[in-house]
Amino acid sequence: MVDHNASIADICARCGGKCCRKPVVTAADRARLSDSGLADSVVEHGPMEYIRSDPWCQFLSDRGCVLPAATRPVDCRLFPMYFVCVGGTVQARLHSRWACPFVRLIAAHPRWRAAASTYLEREIKTWSEDEVAKYAWLHRRMAMKTAKLIVVRTTKGVLNLIMRGRWDTYANPFRPARNRAARPGD
Repeated sequence: MVDHNASIADICARCGGKCCRKPVVTAADRARLSDSGLADSVVEHGPMEYIRSDPWCQFLSDRGCVLPAATRPVDCRLFPMYFVCVGGTVQARLHSRWACPFVRLIAAHPRWRAAASTYLEREIKTWSEDEVAKYAWLHRRMAMKTAKLIVVRTTKGVLNLIMRGRWDTYANPFRPARNRAARPGD
């Protein structure tokens, strides 16, 4: 049973950190961690970077995350929500593959759904369009080729970031497009 009056910190501390396996780190996250002297906690893996973990994030203690809220990577600050690209929009969704008590709380109680939507709207307004595209790509391997963020709205509990542009399911926004060198005889 989920306690609807518990604080997020209490809920997370009791959970044991199912979400803290391998948080993704964006360029802005890396800069914040670097400013805090924690840049050596970031490891690269292909085009993505993660918080060093074995098997959980090194900042997870028995009391929950020890990083100040302002320093935490976006992946951590947004959890249990994440973004996916669906038909030209970026939508906020709840992680459902883990037995996260916070996911159950948001799903079961209107006050928590409203708080989650408000938080997402406030958080996303600080992001550049490029950051939105990259973060969405990290979670669903989808990226925008060209797009412009035109409106942020919440409909039926789903945050929609309406993008004008074209989605490319294979493009990696972390790498510049490669131009094929002309071969002799082409």
